[in-house]
Amino acid sequence: MLNSTLKSLLTVALVGMAGSAMAADNAPVFDWANYLQSSGGTIMESIAAGKNGSSYWMGAATTNGDAVTLNGEALFTGETKVGTASTNNFVLFKAAADGSMMWNIHSTSGDFTPTKMAAVVESGDNVYFATTVRQYTADVKSNLVDSKGTVTEFGDPVANVADRYYTGIVVSATKDGVINWITTINGPEGEKDVLATQGLAVAEDGTIVLVGQASKALTIGDATLTPAAEKQAYVMLLDKDGKYVSHFMPTGTTLGASSFTYAYAEGDDIYFAGKVEPDAEALTLTFGGKEFTTGTTHSAFAAKASATSLKDGKFDWLTCFVTDPMADGKYTFIDGKTIPGVDCVWFTAQFKGSITMNGKTVASTQSAQNEGLLIKMTAEGAFVNGTVSRVDFTDAYICGYEGVLQTQADKAYVYGYGMNAEVGIFLREYDAETLAPNKDADWSLASFNGMPTGNIYAYNKEEGTLFAYTRPNKPVSAMGVEQTQTITNWTSFCGKYTLSEDLKSGVENVAAVADAVTVKAVAGGIEVAAPEATVVAVYDLAGRVVAVVSVSADAPATVALPAGLYFAAGAKVAVY
Repeated sequence: MLNSTLKSLLTVALVGMAGSAMAADNAPVFDWANYLQSSGGTIMESIAAGKNGSSYWMGAATTNGDAVTLNGEALFTGETKVGTASTNNFVLFKAAADGSMMWNIHSTSGDFTPTKMAAVVESGDNVYFATTVRQYTADVKSNLVDSKGTVTEFGDPVANVADRYYTGIVVSATKDGVINWITTINGPEGEKDVLATQGLAVAEDGTIVLVGQASKALTIGDATLTPAAEKQAYVMLLDKDGKYVSHFMPTGTTLGASSFTYAYAEGDDIYFAGKVEPDAEALTLTFGGKEFTTGTTHSAFAAKASATSLKDGKFDWLTCFVTDPMADGKYTFIDGKTIPGVDCVWFTAQFKGSITMNGKTVASTQSAQNEGLLIKMTAEGAFVNGTVSRVDFTDAYICGYEGVLQTQADKAYVYGYGMNAEVGIFLREYDAETLAPNKDADWSLASFNGMPTGNIYAYNKEEGTLFAYTRPNKPVSAMGVEQTQTITNWTSFCGKYTLSEDLKSGVENVAAVADAVTVKAVAGGIEVAAPEATVVAVYDLAGRVVAVVSVSADAPATVALPAGLYFAAGAKVAVY
């Protein structure tokens, strides 16, 4: 035991990662599904897992004066087509833990481009999102209508439909759906496709990180972002109030085209994925202070940075995945994602061809169709292992890996989708070292008679909730439960699943103690606080001291988790 002069001792159960594979009876539990529909079709582009089982769903609904519905109930009525412009209405709705809609934010004017919706993120007391909208003609401006019915207009009208242009927006709203502010990024009038918002993350210190692509000079406040060539990736930082802070872009003698496919924040760490498309010759670029050389075709990249390093215009590391074409000259790289694991980083994508890192072939395809790519890297971005869907699935042709869920060092759960109707969108356990699949822990989350499209997910590790989206055109079965909802015009299926304890990491239901020491899960560990200054010791199950920290209400302490350990759900707190 520690010296008895310590005022308080805090004991929290720490559980080792080792264990047997999850049994099939620990399958995800299907909780509910929501169905978003409109006369012209709907598509989700980003979802987020909130606190207390809530979730956010952001996308577009194509209308022409018709209603957008959720489970058959009207959310709002879309605008009537203006000139020859399409009518992709923006829609963001928040669902409660039971799936019931809490509020929605939508547009009744403007053409919100589905493929340029960056992300929706819950952070602190607010929810943030970014998207790109195309302006309309005459006196029509784009708008957003929040949960209170307040209409906010932005952008400028143009003289005729041929001159409509794109505006990027970053938005902060309360968790009740009331818009706090909208920051606009303006492209030049008359330029059709010069701006894309492609990813959004919010760091622990409140820094907003927006990534995207620019082809012409863009303005935000008093700042101007000028790309050195067509279609250049950018990283832009905003403060917590949406004010421009800084940005950086790739540099090099020849640049090719570059873009982002993903941005994600976990604590103060931000993870990125993107790709570069050379003009037939390999390129040597410097991006965020990291030099890398591409192949002659599509090359993807993964990167990591802290909010501090981004303010200096730098990534902490950047890894390039070079794609070489197949014998028939075909190649592709789609939907790359960089996802932190336990003492590692994962990269998933859909690809065709062969993938090399530092001259070493790490994965290749052998068919005419795209396949899933799963690569494990060290926490510093060095290659560890890799596999492709053709190797892992023998009974169904798999089209893509979409992400990895991991709370234990020895197991990782991969999310993806397949062309086989029985597979649909799936969750499967893998050995985190060998990347061998465990087919006894393999579940079809949702399936229908056809290939799933538009698949995305969101995951709350502390609560063990998974939210999955697919875009069916036939009746859906979710974890074997047949859904009765009528499916029309590419309905959006928005489902919630509760995962097993193996996929939860965090402290919940912490027991109350006499002097009110509090413990909560944070990125990488726990935060300990007390109403009065005190000293707290944290032990593992073997009685070893993990940390001794001084805490108070104004100065909580973060205790990092030892390697290979996590805090079990339901851990109890005792003070001596």
